[in-house]
Amino acid sequence: MIIKVTLKEPDDFYEAIMAAVADDVAAIPGLDAEEHEAVLEARQTKTFEKMAKWLRYGEYVDLIFDTDTMTATVKVQE
Repeated sequence: MIIKVTLKEPDDFYEAIMAAVADDVAAIPGLDAEEHEAVLEARQTKTFEKMAKWLRYGEYVDLIFDTDTMTATVKVQE
């Protein structure tokens, strides 16, 4: 049996992406405050663009569960 689920999590995806990028950028040694902010903004933009492959409008994700094969997949957005 195939079960399709759409989840809407506007804040959760946004906050998780922002936190992951902030942690990643914080680990870069030697950046002054201005450089840190520039790298942070650039990486946030790139990460949201990459995540668009799986997220519609930055907040919807479509999951497909197959109970026959016992698999779960995230639908790639077209």
